[in-house]
Amino acid sequence: MYGVDVARLQVKIAEGALYPTVILQGSAQRAHDVNGLIPEERSSASVLIGVTMPLYQGGRPGAQVR
Repeated sequence: MYGVDVARLQVKIAEGALYPTVILQGSAQRAHDVNGLIPEERSSASVLIGVTMPLYQGGRPGAQVR
């Protein structure tokens, strides 16, 4: 029984190589400047989203799933 479960898990792992990968990265900054007569406050934020998708892998992931 455990061998069947392990084999199913290995198939799921091999199928994962066929799916796209999404990367989300974010950052935020806040700065205070009190050196001048009027205090300044600056804020900034950025978000980066990346998607990679395998186009051609030579058939290896499909063979591993089979």
